[in-house]
Amino acid sequence: AYDYIPRELLDRKKTGFSVPLDKWLRGPLKNKLTDYASPAFLKQQGLFNADATAKLITDWLGAGDGGAYTGSNYSRIIWAFFIFQQWAERYLQV
Repeated sequence: AYDYIPRELLDRKKTGFSVPLDKWLRGPLKNKLTDYASPAFLKQQGLFNADATAKLITDWLGAGDGGAYTGSNYSRIIWAFFIFQQWAERYLQV
């Protein structure tokens, strides 16, 4: 493959890629996320602290993650909440 691809590309360490959770949750999934995070929905569901959860997601949608080493990177937590809500919608029927 060295004849066709530069040696520095073939001999480098493997690198992964990140999943664009932030873009998905702020883009095509935003409306569904805000539906799941509405205080009325959360209170009716009875599984989460409605006010705290709604505030976390509203604040995150407004400010986004804080960047590396800030302690304020919530994309993965919000993603887990989103996926859980999809599962609950289908299987718990709360």
